Amino acid sequence: MQHGSSSNGSSTHLGTTDASGTSLPGGALAYTAQVIAGRERPLLPSKLFAGARLIVVGGTGFLGKVWVAMMLDRFPELGHMWLLVRPRPGQSAEARFWAQIASSPVFDGLREKYPGAEFEAFIRSKITPVPGDVVQDRLGIPETVIDEVRGTIAAVVNVAGVVDFSPPLDEALEVNAFGVNNLVSLARTLGAPVMHTSTCYVAGHRSGVVEELDPRDVPFPRVKGDTLLGQNTPRRLLERSHWDPQREIDECLDLVRMARHRADDAFRQSHFLDEAKKNLTERGEPARGSALENELAKVRRKFVEKQLVDAGTERARFWGWSNIYTYTKSIGEQVLAASGVPFTIVRPAVVESSCEFPKKGWNEGVNTSAPFIYMALKGTVRFPGDPNVHLDIIPVDMVAAGMIASLAELIDGTQAAVYQYAVTDTNPCAMTRYLELIGLYKRKKVFEGKSTKLFDVASQHFESLGITKADYDRYGPHKVVKALEGASQVLGAAAVGPLAMLFKPASKALAGLAKTEKKSAEIMDLFVPFTAENDWIFSCANTRAAMDRMPPEERAKFIWYPESLDWRQWMYEVHLPGLERWVLPELDERLRREIKPLRHYDHLLDMLDEVSERHGHALALQEVTEDGLSRITYRQLCDASYFVAERLREMGVTQGARVLLSGKNHPAWSIAYFGILRAGAIAVPADPALEGPQLANIARSSHAVAAIWDAGVAVKGGVEVVQKHPDLVVFDLQELTSPTDGEARLARARTQGAKPATDDVASIIYTSGTTGDPKGVMLTHGNFAGLLAALAPLFPLGPKDRVLSVLPLHHTFEFTCGLLLPLMLGARVVYLRELDAPGLREGLQVGRITAMAGVPALWQLLERRILAEVREKGPLATKAFDTALELNRLVGKNTGLNLGRLFFGQVHDGLGGNIRHLISGGAALPRDTAKLFAGLGLPLSEGYGLTEASPVLTVSKGTPRTALGQVGKAVPGVEIKIGEPDERGVGEVLARGPNVMKGYADDPEATAKAIDAQGWLHTGDLGKLDDKGRLVLVGRSKDVIVGPSGENVYPDDVEALLGEVSGVRELSVLGLPDGRGGEKVACLAVPAGDEDDQSPEARATRRASAMQGLREAFEKLPRVARPTVVHLYEADLPRTATRKVKRNEVRPILERLVEAAAPVAGEGSHSRVRHAIASIAGKNERELASTTSLRGDLGIDSLLSVELAAALEAQLGTSIDGKELSRCETVADVEALAARAAGLAHKKLSEVEGDEPEETLELPAPVAEAAKRAMTSVQMGFYDRVMKPTVTGRAYIPHNRNVIVASNHSSHLDMGFVKYALGSYGDGIVSLAAQDYFFEGNTLRSVYVKNLTNLAPFDRKGGLRQALRVAGEHLDRGRNVLIFPEGTRSPDGSIQEFKPAISHLALAHEVDILPVYLGGTYQAMKKGSKIPTKREITARIGPPLEVAELRRLTAGMKHAAACRRIAELTEQAVRMLERGKVLDLRTLQPDDGAEAVLGEHPMVKLFRELEGRFQKGRVDKPLSFYFTLGGGADDKWTLLIEPEACRATRGKPEGGQADCVLKTSPEIFTKIVREAYVPGPMEFLSGQVKSNDVSLLQTFQKVFDLS
Repeated sequence: MQHGSSSNGSSTHLGTTDASGTSLPGGALAYTAQVIAGRERPLLPSKLFAGARLIVVGGTGFLGKVWVAMMLDRFPELGHMWLLVRPRPGQSAEARFWAQIASSPVFDGLREKYPGAEFEAFIRSKITPVPGDVVQDRLGIPETVIDEVRGTIAAVVNVAGVVDFSPPLDEALEVNAFGVNNLVSLARTLGAPVMHTSTCYVAGHRSGVVEELDPRDVPFPRVKGDTLLGQNTPRRLLERSHWDPQREIDECLDLVRMARHRADDAFRQSHFLDEAKKNLTERGEPARGSALENELAKVRRKFVEKQLVDAGTERARFWGWSNIYTYTKSIGEQVLAASGVPFTIVRPAVVESSCEFPKKGWNEGVNTSAPFIYMALKGTVRFPGDPNVHLDIIPVDMVAAGMIASLAELIDGTQAAVYQYAVTDTNPCAMTRYLELIGLYKRKKVFEGKSTKLFDVASQHFESLGITKADYDRYGPHKVVKALEGASQVLGAAAVGPLAMLFKPASKALAGLAKTEKKSAEIMDLFVPFTAENDWIFSCANTRAAMDRMPPEERAKFIWYPESLDWRQWMYEVHLPGLERWVLPELDERLRREIKPLRHYDHLLDMLDEVSERHGHALALQEVTEDGLSRITYRQLCDASYFVAERLREMGVTQGARVLLSGKNHPAWSIAYFGILRAGAIAVPADPALEGPQLANIARSSHAVAAIWDAGVAVKGGVEVVQKHPDLVVFDLQELTSPTDGEARLARARTQGAKPATDDVASIIYTSGTTGDPKGVMLTHGNFAGLLAALAPLFPLGPKDRVLSVLPLHHTFEFTCGLLLPLMLGARVVYLRELDAPGLREGLQVGRITAMAGVPALWQLLERRILAEVREKGPLATKAFDTALELNRLVGKNTGLNLGRLFFGQVHDGLGGNIRHLISGGAALPRDTAKLFAGLGLPLSEGYGLTEASPVLTVSKGTPRTALGQVGKAVPGVEIKIGEPDERGVGEVLARGPNVMKGYADDPEATAKAIDAQGWLHTGDLGKLDDKGRLVLVGRSKDVIVGPSGENVYPDDVEALLGEVSGVRELSVLGLPDGRGGEKVACLAVPAGDEDDQSPEARATRRASAMQGLREAFEKLPRVARPTVVHLYEADLPRTATRKVKRNEVRPILERLVEAAAPVAGEGSHSRVRHAIASIAGKNERELASTTSLRGDLGIDSLLSVELAAALEAQLGTSIDGKELSRCETVADVEALAARAAGLAHKKLSEVEGDEPEETLELPAPVAEAAKRAMTSVQMGFYDRVMKPTVTGRAYIPHNRNVIVASNHSSHLDMGFVKYALGSYGDGIVSLAAQDYFFEGNTLRSVYVKNLTNLAPFDRKGGLRQALRVAGEHLDRGRNVLIFPEGTRSPDGSIQEFKPAISHLALAHEVDILPVYLGGTYQAMKKGSKIPTKREITARIGPPLEVAELRRLTAGMKHAAACRRIAELTEQAVRMLERGKVLDLRTLQPDDGAEAVLGEHPMVKLFRELEGRFQKGRVDKPLSFYFTLGGGADDKWTLLIEPEACRATRGKPEGGQADCVLKTSPEIFTKIVREAYVPGPMEFLSGQVKSNDVSLLQTFQKVFDLS
């Protein structure tokens, strides 16, 4: 094949330019003598770039970033770049550069070369981002920058490579032609040459060799001439004189003007308006106001664009180009060539994944080959791909290297006019070969197990076939589209009568398929010229010549070897993996059809007016009454709002006035609200349950001029409001909103309703409503309208939907989701007669409800009712119900199917039988509640937000596959980000969007704190974003207390309302977690009186007086604001310098007091004393001894002593002498003081009572069930009366389901003690026992075990699998199963490593794990003992480890790894119980280790593991090992080994001597223990491992089985 190059690789030029870019007469000479002479010398890029200063355009794209990074990587001696970056709204050029460009993985290599702060310093020394745009004169670069660099720039480099094949002609000209003019203008001003990036495909429609020719030599593809290009054009050729680039531009501009003029024709304007309204109505968007204006402009622009695309395509194809892009690109080349500015043009082919730089397979964005590869991988079988066509793909790093070489020649003054970067002239690859390799790659992935989906397995056998253009036109997707559309029309026409039910959905489905196929056809059409029509061969002779000029050391810096690319290797190992990692996920994301918000109404009255026109006589509002459902239509609602507005205006309510609105949920409330807006006023909704003082306070703060309330509010709070505000005009809600139809129509006819602006305030919501100056959240018409536009696509309600209004309408969540959203979408809203269980049931049934919004308290109410009804039907029904729940959840999670109606039809019928949408908001939804509703087939969508956001920010859509524990993604049109995230990604949740409030009424300072200068709302909530961009909330950073029903309680307001409390000197109110997803109001108060008198009598008097005063004060508070946790504290509260109480310091005091005052099971006061001391000191009770020093060991100072006194008084129920307590030195002293205070004789806890334990009762066989119960009673009596048990945590027992009980094991007492600790829940608990030991042999033991215990036999010969099967059978029957995960009794009472078998059971049978810690049983009855020798034993029960959380924490792990991880978590839960704490899985992340969970040093766990691996009898005499593994105290350990036991302790050995000393790093020692790693000689020689006796290290490995 002729490539048009000489044997030495230099290009054959038939008409080129001189070094300045000026065309030589006739184009007969290749180069001037000067250029030829220059090309004889070596090309030294390092020298040319040293100190060079460049202006770079387009460095922000895929190719541009790689080029910039390669320049800096290969030539760090470069002077400086001024990088043009187009600013974006709200983001400067500088900010965009650092956020989107410098942070790119492209610069990872530079980050490694310049670590840490060096990277930023290096980049700042080499790059200055400057604002600009190619469509502006001189690229829009600021004059100050131009003046600074004028005359010093080595070159202006345009690296832009963005491709849109069919842009409108005006846009294409602006960028590709006029943009080049602006580039030239800048170059002239700076006195610099230009390197301009174009494309090889300016060659147009032709096949054959494409030389690197001056664009003026071949101005258009069909030109007649002597060039190779002209000779191979497969059409009738045209004279060169036919073409003039400037005339072409002028004629294109005429086309643009004509298209725009045609769009202004009167009849077209009418047509555009009709089409715009039709489009908006079909999408459910406003057909009025700004929405209509925007849609009208869009329709007009679409018309103009089509005219310009058609006209531009016609001209492009006439001259021989394949599309508008290459046509205008070629015009731009000619403009540059004729400008007189020194230039070179660089033309890459299809730029794709890199071979080496910045990393193998790097790609970005959706480039040319990605769509067809994506379609091939997704199963497209027929693709335009002629066997005789070669697709020219070249790696991006080779293009970047070629551009750098071309730039070097430009600066050197020896440039060619054009350089091409391609592969077809040396290493072509046919289109069919690409498709073949894609198919083989797909098959290879399935074979290697990387693709396991059924579709991938099936489609691997169907490779994409390349078809010619003729076949594509004959059989391609356009023909398929016509067939589908025809079939759809036929079925649609036949869809009449009974056939409509069958044919109408089928017609709709076929139309949808046709639409999808049409999109595929449009994509394929773009590729036809490149893959099935033209076989280009692009010569790269000039590029190779530039490379050949370089000495070897310079050439080594350039990645350029297209001739040696192995296409199979490149596709398999580089390109396709690169696309899968970097590009195809983006394509997936684009094709997922991101939900976008609808256009929003300008204001809420626009919405009401339009829906009343659209739905007219359809029902809008209904109320359940004795006579059935009342009826108010959309038209009546709209007319009545005019009547209300007229009455308000008559009474002096003017534009912007504020009107208080309060009443129970009723159609009248909604009518009144719209009437207030219609009058031009602002609504101030208030809680009808508020007392007089609170309601009056809102009236005062809002400056309300009128109030509308119902009879209930008038009686409850209205009287006091009127007394305090006598000028307030008051309306009765029912009377005001009940005009006759005639009165309402007359009012509409004679009343000019208000026309609010989008930014006008619609509502002011007072979120506290107590004393002082409560915050009034100003929500505008635009806030509500913007949120409705975001929610409508998520909850597609329609005229057939009926929404039950349950929450109070003054609650913003109900107002938005339960009133405005249904009305906007044409649904009807139904109100209850009474809000109670019977009323709710009645509303659901009578109203045939399809949707409902509620707070967690409502869903928990329904949950309790459903479960109670199930339990009433007996245990069998309960088990069947639970099984069906799990089955439906499992099916939904794996298939997306919802079988809830099939399994739970009766439950669905009980809820009306029509429910489609359930929305929860206002507070966190408990996981169990969410799981129940998901299992019922009624998944709850959960919304998160706050009043300041109108009030929704994110939504987790309720589907069978919805994961629990997250609140979803931001609603469309809203942005969510995490402010200042920590290492776990946790930070304050920030939000920005049209729903964010205007501010706080009359409080600009508070507004500025809540909304920053960039418009971000600071929510005060702490959260993080998961890997799918969903928000996970982890806590709160503000003081506001969120109750279980979503109500907000503000501590400042509560304190202000309490005021001076009798008997209390000072107090602080704050929130503490309530364990149900909300918070409880807590109060810490300081009693008044003589605090110097610390006698028990004085303290008791002060405390009694304070508590009495608090009780009386709390009675005056609204119920939601009353503290439910109250503690007294006899010391000053911590305050700031400004005397403000530090709530962040009060909180830990309260938490310690709550913990210390918690009930403690067991006998005597001593356990309660130690519990109180341990809680205050933050220690484990087991660490306390009688001689423990309060100050020296526990750090209890005078301030903590005050807390200790309060804790002891709460525990013991008696006053403590504060002065005597301050004189106590040890724990024993405090115990003695407590004993005296309680009137008890002091005795040591370590004293063991001498009663002999009762002997085990032996029962003869056979034994009836009554005897078994009697035996159980005796056993429980033994633990209750003979032993001294202490049991805590019974509140964590999940009585509604069975569990696997996991406990540590060190004694024969353990099994019975677990059953005792669980109480009635332990009845019937099953534990596995060896069949050969317990069930065979000894007759008495066998009879006893078989008949009087719940032991289940398993055959030890059957191994672990058989034991798991037996345990699983019992779990499946709904029984609790006791597992000792250590596998055997602990030899020394310490907790051993938990084995993963328990994890397999939990995962396989979807059963939670209940952790239990047993303490003291080893000391009471060690291995080998027949009877107990001590009596004090402890059981601590922790919260269940839920399977859902365990799966979250092990997501992505293989089964074996997941089982090991769950076993570790179970062990950690038991160890935390040992320390008196509990493990909450919800607070953990998948990568949290034991140190994060237990606060435990990794070496502690490692040496504990070592002790568990000890092998007896492997040493003959005692040995000691000393390990130093770092500088900390926890890094130094002594290991004492005896023939029968071993013991690990922190610190040095006694006497400071050990038989073997090992010094190494924690990492190496961990590998030695866990991976049986043996250090090599180099590690000893380098000092990484040091030891005084290597032979003893081998003994160490033998003793602990580390080989």
